[in-house]
Amino acid sequence: MMRKIRAVSCNVSGDFYIADGCCTVCGVMEPEAPNLIDFAKSDKGYETCFIKRQPQTLKEHFEIFAVMEVGELGCLRYSGSNNVIMQRLVEAGDSGCCDHLPNIEIKSGFRNIVLFSFQSFNKFSTLEKIALDFEIFCKSHSLLKNFSINENSLSTRHVSITVEWFWGEMKKIQLIRKSRDDIYMSFSLRKDQWFGRYDQGTGFIINSWLNSYIVSDMDRISWFTDNEWQKKNYEEKLARKSQT
Repeated sequence: MMRKIRAVSCNVSGDFYIADGCCTVCGVMEPEAPNLIDFAKSDKGYETCFIKRQPQTLKEHFEIFAVMEVGELGCLRYSGSNNVIMQRLVEAGDSGCCDHLPNIEIKSGFRNIVLFSFQSFNKFSTLEKIALDFEIFCKSHSLLKNFSINENSLSTRHVSITVEWFWGEMKKIQLIRKSRDDIYMSFSLRKDQWFGRYDQGTGFIINSWLNSYIVSDMDRISWFTDNEWQKKNYEEKLARKSQT
């Protein structure tokens, strides 16, 4: 589909692009997707970030969504017509980065529950060891002020974590074994008092950590809002009843 805004000249063809004249060379976006975003000089002579390769895999799409969240100026835009991608962006509050909007009603929301396969973490034998690996990941990115595991919550099926990020926010994160093959994490939400949007930093830190273990698109990572999670559990309960 036609782009609403001119892309930088060095941008590869495709649906995701950097708006011409928008980049301030802040260096915030490219660490989220180093294989997709780089710097170069535009045809106007100024340095700018640009999309050097369009996302192809599920992991790369997660990375490009993360870039849209950390970029404060909305330089990264989407000009395509894929309803799934547009829904993800609109729900995350990034409708302003879409050149075109879907012709279906989508309500803004935020996914704070993630379901993933235990097989992705097959080198860890317990939830506590997975939680400790999450702590190492956070510390390696200099994002963490404090990290603690509630010793009273430790079990084979549940670990409660308290984290405090460098921006001063404290979060309670639950790590729960849902079944033999599945684990889920959930965390509390807080709305930004100035922008009226949910703080999404915790979600994208968790998502980056999970993506570091993805080997292929067969490794399942699924995010849910509270309502979607309740609906999923209700439908699974009905399915189990119908089988008895």
